[in-house]
Amino acid sequence: MVGDLRGFLEPLVLPAGLIGILLMSTAVYVWWRPRARVLKSLLVSVCATYFLLASAPVAMVLAWSLEYPFAGSVETGGAVAIVILAGAASIPTSPDQDAELNRAAFRRLWRGAELYRAMGGRLPVIYTGRPSETPSGVRDEAELAQDLGLRGGIRLEHFWIEGESLNTFESAVNTQALLARRGVSGPVALVTSAWHMRRAASVFSKQGFVVLPVPCDHMGGRRWSLFGFVPTYEALSSSSITIREWIALAGYRILGRS
Repeated sequence: MVGDLRGFLEPLVLPAGLIGILLMSTAVYVWWRPRARVLKSLLVSVCATYFLLASAPVAMVLAWSLEYPFAGSVETGGAVAIVILAGAASIPTSPDQDAELNRAAFRRLWRGAELYRAMGGRLPVIYTGRPSETPSGVRDEAELAQDLGLRGGIRLEHFWIEGESLNTFESAVNTQALLARRGVSGPVALVTSAWHMRRAASVFSKQGFVVLPVPCDHMGGRRWSLFGFVPTYEALSSSSITIREWIALAGYRILGRS
């Protein structure tokens, strides 16, 4: 009972919930005023949009719209390499801090390490991608990933870094060139976040790869309750990521990259 009450009250005192309460209160107040019809409609629309996008059920459905094609069992038989798409790394704000992989990068790396061990520790692992800017003196994301990958059981000679790509399309092109230089050809186990897999698999397939999808970092399909309709930062963040990914997917289709 205490846990349920806390689950309901806590979001209401956090920024996402407070903004929702203020929006709703303002919308109710304006709605009962005799004039300002346009303002009423606009404010109610803004309020409804915010509540929908910041609620867990809607966020999960949006994420699931990207993730559902890869909800089945993972098949990696015949793979000649494991390709892990970079996520991002934090930039330290003081000299006594270290850069760290963000959630997506860490989960992709760890899923790749698990796959590497499960497949006998014999396949090359390619970590591809880099941030647009890395300040002087700050460790690069790929270096951080390599250190963690070695701790996760990947042998140094099997961890290959492709550190030039700034986006998914460049990762596909540069990974193909890297494998060709090393004389490796065949299907690849592609590891990335489930919500990013639709675009990533399409782009790599367009470049001639036979893609064996290995999704991780899922955001859709989780359980929720009535408390899930209380706005939260997590749900709003998930909705934002999903909408951005759909826009990127459309852009890639228009450009002929996927």
